[in-house]
Amino acid sequence: ATDTSKPHWTRIKVNYAVGYGNERMNAYLYLPKNAAPPFQTVIYYPGSGVFGIKKSYDDVGEKGGWQPVEILARGGRAVLYPVWKGSFERFDSSNRTVNYLRETLPHWASDLRQSVEFLRSRKEVDADRIGYFGYSQGAKFAPALLALEPRVSTAVLLAGGMDSAGLTAEVPPPELHMATYAPRVKIPVLMVNGRNDIRFPYETAQVPFFNLFGSEPARKKHKTYPGGHGVLGWYDDLAKETHDWFDEHFGPVKPVAQAASAK
Repeated sequence: ATDTSKPHWTRIKVNYAVGYGNERMNAYLYLPKNAAPPFQTVIYYPGSGVFGIKKSYDDVGEKGGWQPVEILARGGRAVLYPVWKGSFERFDSSNRTVNYLRETLPHWASDLRQSVEFLRSRKEVDADRIGYFGYSQGAKFAPALLALEPRVSTAVLLAGGMDSAGLTAEVPPPELHMATYAPRVKIPVLMVNGRNDIRFPYETAQVPFFNLFGSEPARKKHKTYPGGHGVLGWYDDLAKETHDWFDEHFGPVKPVAQAASAK
């Protein structure tokens, strides 16, 4: 299905195999109207809130946790929003234990891999400029996903950090701990956090997380702003930091008018 009614983007609903079992997943590709293809494209992994919703993405639409997608799409970059395992219409009622993570983390990695496969099949997508934006849970588990999918070439992580525990109070074994994966991530990584985030405290969660990434010092950056686990008061700063980062590592987007004048 294709929706062209919004002023800033065209939304295309797609469906593809996830690579495990006989499951398939829906995903939503947002193509900016103010830029010319082939588009730089960012895969979005949202916060944990969407994993408690028992409604389909079609029913919920562009609501909670939506800000990063809008920032990217209105800034001229395409966004792919996959319905990750356990979210929206793929909701499951399993307890969030270490056993759950042992089963689900490989599924999320496969969801990302198949999403990259899908994007590389689209003629309007620049296959060499595929990025990742993770918010909260999407930032927390980014080390495993980025280490396991090398075709994602840069990332922005919002409101994330290192947890000493898993999804419950259990301590995960090394194969499930993000400290195992972060040193294997070599791509450029931007972390953006609230300095007073009580979910991921600065000294004990944000700084260790950042330090563990294997990217060269010049290819990783940690920015903090006054506030907590969100972007209240610094939404414009987040937009600027995000696009500056992708501009630096992907190059600026090509506006529609510029593309037309070049013909």
